[in-house]
Amino acid sequence: MLRRLLIGLAALAAAGSLSLPSFADDFLSYDQVPDAAKRTIEENRGAGVVQQVEVFPFGKVMLYKVQVAINGVPEREIEVAETGKLIRVDDLNPSPAAGQENDDNDDEGSGD
Repeated sequence: MLRRLLIGLAALAAAGSLSLPSFADDFLSYDQVPDAAKRTIEENRGAGVVQQVEVFPFGKVMLYKVQVAINGVPEREIEVAETGKLIRVDDLNPSPAAGQENDDNDDEGSGD
């Protein structure tokens, strides 16, 4: 019985009638992202636009890795679960924090 089932599934797969989903590093359109995940992405994308969406399984949950660009330059990556839970936000081109600009000519405290 099990042998017949396996042979039948193999025949369907070979005929192209049975397509198994492939989620390993798949890219998709933003329209295919679940609404809960979209809400989180919108809350965290800043002024950029979604340029690329990648989906991959993580345990029993699908994760969406979104690249956000400003003027065509990737600025941020956002990872969010299909449930809408924010996993991480990475700024790809971080600007110096206010007051922490690189000032090599600062002689303050040099004793001169």
